[in-house]
Amino acid sequence: MKRILILAAATLFAAGAMTAGCDLAGDNDTGDTDPYGLVGTWYRSEFDGEYTEEQTLIIRHNGTFTTTISSDDPDHETLTLAGTYSATATTMTINFTAVNGVPVQEYLEAMLTELEEMIEALIQELIDEEGMTREEAIAHIEDEILETTIDDYLSELEAEMEAMFGQPASSNYTISEDTLTMTDPFGSDTQEIFTRQ
Repeated sequence: MKRILILAAATLFAAGAMTAGCDLAGDNDTGDTDPYGLVGTWYRSEFDGEYTEEQTLIIRHNGTFTTTISSDDPDHETLTLAGTYSATATTMTINFTAVNGVPVQEYLEAMLTELEEMIEALIQELIDEEGMTREEAIAHIEDEILETTIDDYLSELEAEMEAMFGQPASSNYTISEDTLTMTDPFGSDTQEIFTRQ
């Protein structure tokens, strides 16, 4: 049961961690200059010993982006993120505007609602299958699964999601021939390496 709740929350966090190498894409190239060599399609694939994660990064002239992140892990949904970006010779800053085609704020609210519904379903399951009272079921979830109150769990999660998607995020990068390397991308404390397609 704990795994279900963690996976639900992780779906969102995966977006933040994996967006480390976000697809920066948009419609209607304007033909503007590309002083840093970022514009184009970039690809990353990473095997963690069990599953393979793939990410396509498309950077366009007009300062917008989209990115699709997928995994053969059945517990991960495919995520498509979009927004705007700006860059210097060494740093890229992004602003998310949509997740899976839904405005960021609306997506975050839907995720929180879904988690609330999952917690409520778990409470009902404990009542129906374990014979607990509602109060006992809530106490069990808070003590054994969340290790905090349900309200605090949801509040902390909302704050983390807002921090992840609701404000600009920056990453240092280098380009060498057809390789784009992002260091500590967007706060994820990792390094992502893309190749130009």
